[in-house]
Amino acid sequence: MSQKVLTLMGAGSTAALSAGFATVLTQRINQRKTTFDVAMTQSRDLAMQALYLDPLVKELSAAAGIVDDSTALVKKT
Repeated sequence: MSQKVLTLMGAGSTAALSAGFATVLTQRINQRKTTFDVAMTQSRDLAMQALYLDPLVKELSAAAGIVDDSTALVKKT
């Protein structure tokens, strides 16, 4: 199985990233893509997924609570 090698470019140099760091960056990129999809579709399920991809959100029920609270606040305005 081939893997893509991510590189960090800056100050005129290119350095290969460690597998662990590349994994974290890939996860953050996927989270941002999912968040963009939420904005485009206004999907509650996708919003919960985007939040659950955040390492600070430990439980899916917490993500659901954040989505529901945010939705309620938006409806008030």
